Amino acid sequence: MAAFQKASLTEYGMGRIAQAHKGDRMVFTAIGIGDGFLSGDLTAVTSLANEKQRFDITNSRVEGNTFWAECRPTDIVDPGGIFVREMGLYIADPDHEEDRNFDKLYSVAGVIQIDGNDPDFYVHLQQNPENMLVDYRFAMHTIISIAASIIVRQRIGVNLISFSIEDGDLILHHNDDVDPPHFWIDQQGYLIAEI
Repeated sequence: MAAFQKASLTEYGMGRIAQAHKGDRMVFTAIGIGDGFLSGDLTAVTSLANEKQRFDITNSRVEGNTFWAECRPTDIVDPGGIFVREMGLYIADPDHEEDRNFDKLYSVAGVIQIDGNDPDFYVHLQQNPENMLVDYRFAMHTIISIAASIIVRQRIGVNLISFSIEDGDLILHHNDDVDPPHFWIDQQGYLIAEI
C-alpha cells in the first residue's frame, strides 16, 4: 500500500493565511479525493489531478496553528469506486462564501509508494460502502494562522453536536470537552461552526 505524504499548502492557501492576519476569516468546506497523481511543486496546484468527489467535513479541531479536518467518504458516485491517490482541503472564496462552485484548494496531499512492489494507491473505495469491511475516515492536517477566525462547514449530525427537543424547541448540545464554538445552520442545512 502507498502512503500519503505530508500535506502542502497551495499558493492560494498561503495567501489566505496572510489575509487572516489582516482579519479575514477562513471557512473550510470540504475534502476532495481523487485518483490522479500530484507531482512537481505542490504549492502551485490549483486543482487535484483527477478529483473524483468532494466530501463534507465530519470532524475538525484546531491545535495552535494546526487545523485538522476529517471526512467520511460514503455514497461514492463512480461505479468503479475511487483508487485514492490524492486529497485536497477546500476553503471558501471570501467573495463567494456561500457558493461551493468558487471554493479553492487550501492544501493538498498525494500518495508515494513505500516500496516499488506496493500498489500505487492508498486504498480502493468501493461504490457501495456497505460492502466494505472498513469504515474509512480521511484526515488532513494543515497550517493555519493562529490569528485566524476559523469557520468549518459541517453536515448536521456529526460528532460536533447532538440534538434534543425540549418543549417543542430544537436544542443543540456540544459534544466536545472544549468550550463550545459559535455555531449556526445555513440555508443548505449545513452546520457552520466557528472555532
